[in-house]
Amino acid sequence: MAEPEAATLGILLEALGTGVVRPLTVPRDLGVLVGEPLIFDRFSPVERVKGTVLLAVEYGVRDRATVELLGTVAEGQATAVVVKSRGEDPAPLIRRAEDLGVTLLEAADDIGWGQLYSLISALRAVGAPSAETSGPAPDDLFDLANTLAVKIGGAVAVEDTSMRILAYSTVPGQLIDEERKEGILGRRVPAHPTNVEEYAKLARSEEAIWFYRPQESLPRLAAGVRSGGEFLGSIWVVQGDRPLAPDAKLLLSEAARTASAYLGRRRLAGDVSRRMRDDRLRRLLRGDSRGSEIGALLGLPSQARLNVIVLGCEDQRCERILAARACDLLAVTCASYRLTALTGIVDDLIYAVVVKEAAEPATLQQLATDVVTQAGKRFGAGEWYAGIGGAVTTPGAVAESAHQAEVTLRVLRSGFGHGHVATRAEVNAQLFLLELQTLLRTRAELPGEPLSAIRAYDHDHNTDYERTLRAWCDANGDIPRAAQTMKLHPNTMRYRLRRLSTLFDVDLDDPDQRLIAALQLRLTSTT
Repeated sequence: MAEPEAATLGILLEALGTGVVRPLTVPRDLGVLVGEPLIFDRFSPVERVKGTVLLAVEYGVRDRATVELLGTVAEGQATAVVVKSRGEDPAPLIRRAEDLGVTLLEAADDIGWGQLYSLISALRAVGAPSAETSGPAPDDLFDLANTLAVKIGGAVAVEDTSMRILAYSTVPGQLIDEERKEGILGRRVPAHPTNVEEYAKLARSEEAIWFYRPQESLPRLAAGVRSGGEFLGSIWVVQGDRPLAPDAKLLLSEAARTASAYLGRRRLAGDVSRRMRDDRLRRLLRGDSRGSEIGALLGLPSQARLNVIVLGCEDQRCERILAARACDLLAVTCASYRLTALTGIVDDLIYAVVVKEAAEPATLQQLATDVVTQAGKRFGAGEWYAGIGGAVTTPGAVAESAHQAEVTLRVLRSGFGHGHVATRAEVNAQLFLLELQTLLRTRAELPGEPLSAIRAYDHDHNTDYERTLRAWCDANGDIPRAAQTMKLHPNTMRYRLRRLSTLFDVDLDDPDQRLIAALQLRLTSTT
């Protein structure tokens, strides 16, 4: 098998992004090819550095050994050296690298060397178009779309797996329908009942497929884009008032192979960025001691009013694709409210850290209501819920708001909550009941009487003492009202209560026993 063509230094920097690796000095052309990554410590042989991206493990930016390493690298002709500053000033090292003509890059302190090695290796694997494609490689996806549109005779759109339109053709005279127009304007494929089925069929097929929606839209020829067997996206061609080229399927398949390099890099860059951001978001939400520093890395202001919203579905564990779409919806909705928000997925839950400056207190509740309503309509997975944490004023305190939001969501999902959206302050009583229910389930020594005995008696004798006691508790001891609920005469209700007290040794005049009975009835009403 032929070696994959290496990516360039420019592609590496663009794909990984400054959140992972940032350039300190780049005296060389960004078009230089990137060789394999090399984890280099003080005992590594220097003969192997030529063309490599040298990961300087154990080398501090202020160490004399690191300065000497740059000289070795210059002689060995490595493509670049990657260091970590760990809070130290790299300026002297940058000056030395510039003098020697060495490309010096800085990795984020919180990314592991092994992880960075894997990312660079993966990037090299998708760094260039496949050798199977014919003709010169286009500069970007828009060039690819236009080139294909001219050859194939129809308007082209390139999409990712989330149905986002990444690029589209602009060849004059080629007919498009309202669906394509709406997709281009919104940069996303419009919702349609057949979307999921069509994309699933495309993901399974190795060949181009025709799709027809009579009376709704123009016919489309589509092909999946793959790299190493992974489905990365798709290319769709609209057939207008003229048939497509006779070899349309072949042309589309070739274009899909060419696009695999671009979508592969985009997927890798997106995955890297998302993983880094989600990891930082996780640490911020879980109260990492470096919360303020992490907040700055995530772009949060050092002093601002911050609230956490957490979104989850009834199924408890959202599938990855479903969670990603819900996260996109949350981000878009925040933007539509003109609120700055940091969104991400942590432990199957969707979070937004909202920078809330001049917004009214009800704004977040309305925003969250819009999100859960739309999520229920678009995604299914049962009911959707959102918990809203209280406001904090620094990134370091975000964990407090996150905990409040998570607790609120847990209450809403439990059956004790009312509605689909709530703040922590609105679920105080329900949270107490939920915690008490959890305690009763986990502490076997806590008694289940009198309710368990009442239920057993009702089952064996076909009586209705549990409903009688529940009606009396719900009526706060008002016998006429309880009797009305049970459709009984008040005297019959009094007789049943006396009989219940005798059978089960319950003194309903005792406030403690009344409280226990009422709590047991309430806690079992949600199971």
